[in-house]
Amino acid sequence: MPVNSDPRSHVSTSPVQIPSSDASTSPPIASQEPAAEIARRVATELHQLGIVTARIECAVSGLILNNPGGASGLHQDLQSLDSLGQMLEALAQFLNVMATQIPPDWQFDPTKAASSVKLKDLAQRLSNQNEAKQTETDECELF
Repeated sequence: MPVNSDPRSHVSTSPVQIPSSDASTSPPIASQEPAAEIARRVATELHQLGIVTARIECAVSGLILNNPGGASGLHQDLQSLDSLGQMLEALAQFLNVMATQIPPDWQFDPTKAASSVKLKDLAQRLSNQNEAKQTETDECELF
């Protein structure tokens, strides 16, 4: 079996079309967006998660320092939290660099992928609908 030396040879540069099985349950079709822009939005989310992880790490460190007797097994967990933050930041950087290399004609509609995300605000940011959709009631949505 011959091996193709160009890993992009099987990638289509035409816009990705997601077939709709039932128009009544499918979300409205948004316009196609450059894949690089979507990758940048994901990178931004990863970067923000890295920042949150660093804040949690600082808070946990403070708890450990203030209660040294009860923190005997937490040192390894704290190192795992630090590693998680570093990995999130590394993934964000990777996606940002990758986004600069994505051809501008690679476009797709991110709404189908974003609809699989359970967190409403995150799904709206990923599909670039955060400005378009505001909470329709005055109720506070905590979770």
